[in-house]
Amino acid sequence: MFFFPYRAELRSNHFPWTTLVVCLLCLAVFLGQKHNNRHIEQVATAYCRAQVHDTELKGLLARVYGDWNWNRFVGWILTPLDGNEACGAALADVQGSYDRDDALLWFDRALRSYANEKEEEHRVPQRFRPLYHDASYELPSALTRRLLTETPSWNPLRMITGSLAHANWEHIIFNLIFFVIFAIAVEALLGSVVFGATILFLMFGISALQNIVFIGEIGMRPSLGLSGVVMGVMALFTMLLPRAKVRFFYWFMINVGSIALPGWVVALWYIALNINGIVFDWNGGIGYGAHLSGAVLGLALGMTAFRRHRHWSGEVNAGKVQLNDPRTNWVEEDTRGFRYIEALSAAPVYLFAVYIALWLTAFGILWVILSFRFLLLWMVPGALLWWLFRRQKRAARSDHERYQEALAEVKARHWEQARTKLEALAEDGYGRAQVKLAEILMDARTGPVLPNASANWLRRAVAMGNREAMYKLAWYIVDRRIVARESNEDLRLFERALALGEPRAAMALGHLYGERRVENMDSDEVKEKRIALFESAVRLFLENKQPEDAETALRELAALDPAYPAVRDLSAKLGIDPGTGEDNHPNQWTGIMTPGESD
Repeated sequence: MFFFPYRAELRSNHFPWTTLVVCLLCLAVFLGQKHNNRHIEQVATAYCRAQVHDTELKGLLARVYGDWNWNRFVGWILTPLDGNEACGAALADVQGSYDRDDALLWFDRALRSYANEKEEEHRVPQRFRPLYHDASYELPSALTRRLLTETPSWNPLRMITGSLAHANWEHIIFNLIFFVIFAIAVEALLGSVVFGATILFLMFGISALQNIVFIGEIGMRPSLGLSGVVMGVMALFTMLLPRAKVRFFYWFMINVGSIALPGWVVALWYIALNINGIVFDWNGGIGYGAHLSGAVLGLALGMTAFRRHRHWSGEVNAGKVQLNDPRTNWVEEDTRGFRYIEALSAAPVYLFAVYIALWLTAFGILWVILSFRFLLLWMVPGALLWWLFRRQKRAARSDHERYQEALAEVKARHWEQARTKLEALAEDGYGRAQVKLAEILMDARTGPVLPNASANWLRRAVAMGNREAMYKLAWYIVDRRIVARESNEDLRLFERALALGEPRAAMALGHLYGERRVENMDSDEVKEKRIALFESAVRLFLENKQPEDAETALRELAALDPAYPAVRDLSAKLGIDPGTGEDNHPNQWTGIMTPGESD
């Protein structure tokens, strides 16, 4: 049985610079660890070859590594180790382990199990410990031991390097796959700089939470790997995009395929696994505490600092991220029913967050009272300021709520109030408000027509990747209500909008190619181009559940080439006879091209 995620079902116009940098840093650090490990093993092997003459012990070590060490593959062929190489590998493994006493104890037991005679069971294992102690003075120090995070410890450099370092190839590959799946969307919503600061906050915060939770315990707990940060990014992904789905590849017996699961289900599953790992004391060297600490911090960031970035109503945040589900129009006006459904679907995430937060809070309060009594007087004002900040955040309205208020003013024909509210939202970079404000500024019924101001708002929305703004700016240029900045700017804008899935842009391009003379294209090439555009328009209208507009586009396609193969298939899908003449829809250009209401 195999069940593994491989991508999130969404599209992003933002290049994930921070995600790429984090992945490259992890790979660079890991390659440095591998180089250091190889160097230690080479020195240890040379030491065994020159100074260790116990062939019996070397033979037992070779048998031990021949059975369990599957990391020494050359291609697909297992390379057997001779006595000197096995001796060097054993010394290097002990030198690189966090708890060398445990590693020596493991080798004692392994050697004892491979000894044949009773006297050897006590004699042979006892020779490995002094061998390591003599060799340890000549072996280089292990880089991994210098990079990992120790709990409790407040070393800030170790908090960062412990997250970037990994134990083996399997560890780093799976961590980076999970990280990329969730980090690309989160970085697109927050921006590269803010997302980078979030990664650093998670690195420091995970170590701090573990220091608080495990305070008073004897001994140090090592932590290695990016998995805690991955859990934090996964939890933040769930808070910002509760509707987004993650696609999993599965293999069960003879069944192979893929399935898409909501992000909150994925986060809930992995949080529950880690809680079970702590409750039932599962072994395997997995840092369940670091994973849960990252999940708690990610949920906390999503509910506080990044509350305004949440896609609770399924909106597209200024065109930065688009959910990849053609069956649903995610930019439609939100309804109260959808809010209740989404609240119910995300409730388990909140319940787990509350449970973990209360658990950690109780330990934190107890630790503060016992350790920092004299600082409580300074901490009380800080807590009060934090409470005031949270209260202000709760009182703040989301951009979507403010936008709905502005739309209510538009419907009531209170144009001045509508302009004022839309301008405030547009200045904050809210793409839908920018497009709506541009429409109002071009409407003579609302006041003086301001084409330059309208063009500026549309161009700002276009710069953020808003396809509605691309389409409307191009249409205003075609209608000569806005002056183009360069030749054929309208064509390029329509093409960009079509690339983002706007069917009206395909219709517009089909008409424009028929009316204009296009350089480097003869009449046959123009006709083929128009046929392809109208076919794209039909299919996009069908995906958006707009059968009437799809029928109009199909008639345009049939008028160009009634024998085109796609005409019959699309006609059967729509259940119509498209005809071949243009008299059925004399106002096709106006009906499809006039910018409609965006809400």
